[in-house]
Amino acid sequence: MDSLGALRPDTSKPVASARDTQVAAGCGGGCGCISCSGLGEDPLVVLSRRDTEVRQHENDHLTEAGQWATSGPEFEYYTASDGKTYVTGGKVHVDVSEVAGDPAATVEKMKTIQRAALKPAAPSQQDRNVAAEAASKEAKAMRDLTEKALKDGRQPIPVFH
Repeated sequence: MDSLGALRPDTSKPVASARDTQVAAGCGGGCGCISCSGLGEDPLVVLSRRDTEVRQHENDHLTEAGQWATSGPEFEYYTASDGKTYVTGGKVHVDVSEVAGDPAATVEKMKTIQRAALKPAAPSQQDRNVAAEAASKEAKAMRDLTEKALKDGRQPIPVFH
């Protein structure tokens, strides 16, 4: 306080810019992510939490995808008014192609892709789309296995998930 009793702004703490506030608001879709749940908070704090959340999210994909990951995490960055660079988005590329000539291997691969896509605590819509694509390819491979078994005069082996 100054001698007139007015509060002085705390100059030891960086002040968020309007752009920081906009970026911290992120998707704004009410999905429960840090960006959506942090509305009304200091944007720099929200950006810091978002950085941690995105890094963990992409690491979850990478770890679960294993050999089917075709890249490490690729991040989108934002430099805030405090001079720090924060991660605001990211992705990990995965190979969602079928295993040529091997429907059984395709089934296992697609199960792995689905687990990788849905591993993070809050899968994005893109994550759910990848999981759905993998589920569709898994179902096709299962049909191929069943058809081959019947063609060969064998009983199809029931598969339980």
